[in-house]
Amino acid sequence: MKEIYLQSTNTDQLLALGSTKHIADRDPVFFRVFEKALKDKNVFLKDLITKPSEKVGLEETKQILKGLYDFQMLPDKYTDFPTDILVWGDNIALITLIEPIFGTVITNKQLAQTFRYIFEMIWESIQK
Repeated sequence: MKEIYLQSTNTDQLLALGSTKHIADRDPVFFRVFEKALKDKNVFLKDLITKPSEKVGLEETKQILKGLYDFQMLPDKYTDFPTDILVWGDNIALITLIEPIFGTVITNKQLAQTFRYIFEMIWESIQK
């Protein structure tokens, strides 16, 4: 799981959909390592997060990444996801954040583009 998160920092923009709460709760030290890697590599993180994630690390993430971070809260009816979806380059990562921990990366240009479209549709449908 950690290797996938670090692999996703090799880009200029990372799209994320899921629960920062689960990863921050599971390994807060690694979560900060991940954020630092994003900052050090100048990666812009665009994040769709659940309401419970707002209470865990959101302010710290905004401070660490500053202008490299934008997020939107998913509607309250979407409870905390037990998964993360990351999209960067031609890659999609699917990661479970509760037992059993599992992660896989699919590298396919067309699938990555489709996931980008889905992400953007969700982003645009949420009222700030």
